Amino acid sequence: MNIKRELPTSTLSGFALSGLLVLTILNILLHNMPNKIQTAGDALLKLNATEGVANAVTTVVVYFRGFDTLGEIAVLFIASLGLGLMLHANTRCDIKAESNFMLQTASKILFPIIMLFGVYVMIYGHLSPGGGFQGGVIIASGVLLLLVSYKGFEVPHAVIVALETFAGVSYVLIGLIGLLV
Repeated sequence: MNIKRELPTSTLSGFALSGLLVLTILNILLHNMPNKIQTAGDALLKLNATEGVANAVTTVVVYFRGFDTLGEIAVLFIASLGLGLMLHANTRCDIKAESNFMLQTASKILFPIIMLFGVYVMIYGHLSPGGGFQGGVIIASGVLLLLVSYKGFEVPHAVIVALETFAGVSYVLIGLIGLLV
């Protein structure tokens, strides 16, 4: 039996419209971006010279990345709020199952290495873009590995509250110290 399937016309027109959109965006970028990039680079170098900043990278971080980080924090907050609301609905049922021997053995071996690497990335985060954030993600992944590996592993609520409080207070204090200095 030879069954021939054809794409509906709406799918074909969707592909054509998507292709036209991509070509239009590429046309705009290729014709306008080289001039804009040159202008932005010159403006950054002027700002760097007038403000007396150590280097151009610091100028970008101080003047532009702060707004980007604020947006990232807002997205992270909304995502964690949504996840918390979803998980709150499932608090009455036990959804954890016993994992297999391989996962438990691998988590015993890998957990200390993951924690060490996460701390290393956090400490030396100033040498890479956003390193401190990535270090926190690595450490959180190690804790999630334990949560997935062991049915009886749970982080007490008091520990979570203490960590959240410490993180929030230290974030505000570091910001205030930065403003004062």
